[in-house]
Amino acid sequence: IGGINHYLLPGDPRDGEKEPLRWASASIEKLFNDVSALGARRATLCAKVFGGAQISTRPVPANFCIGERNIEVAIDALHQRQIPIRGNNVGGNTGMKLVFETHTGIAWVKNLTRSA
Repeated sequence: IGGINHYLLPGDPRDGEKEPLRWASASIEKLFNDVSALGARRATLCAKVFGGAQISTRPVPANFCIGERNIEVAIDALHQRQIPIRGNNVGGNTGMKLVFETHTGIAWVKNLTRSA
């Protein structure tokens, strides 16, 4: 059993949010609930964390470094649930392409290059 999510924003969605899974807390909770409903046992779960790039080419204030905050949220959520992190490829300043095989747990990452 495996799963993946791609949230865009750290924190919690506002009440009435039309797309709550864009937010870290809702996305992580749904993934955990879904794999649990499929029979995953907490004792055997492990995680890999990817993403969190700061893709803006403009300087941004520290409190707007959404990529870094998203990484922190993922790591904190996994630690709170006592789910070990078995691998990661986080940060940077370009996007990435991720391929994940749920039946093996293998993930491949290709860091994308910026176009001129």
